[in-house]
Amino acid sequence: MIPLINKQKRLTECKQGVIVKIKSIATGSGAMRNLTSLGLNPGNIVKILRISRLGGPVLVESGGSEIAIGRHLAQKIQVEASQ
Repeated sequence: MIPLINKQKRLTECKQGVIVKIKSIATGSGAMRNLTSLGLNPGNIVKILRISRLGGPVLVESGGSEIAIGRHLAQKIQVEASQ
């Protein structure tokens, strides 16, 4: 069984292996366009593959693709446990 988080939090606060639903992304239009082109939109389900230490990127899986998100941008993505 895959562990789930149980309340809304930043993507960077999640543990490796959890499956979450993107609730909101608080960023500018350019970064939002980039995330949208990668398939990361509010409402999408992603699996946290790796949270790098020391400010490195967050690696997620969405739609069968692995996507690395810079730490600063990942902090602006709010998620909650996927149902």
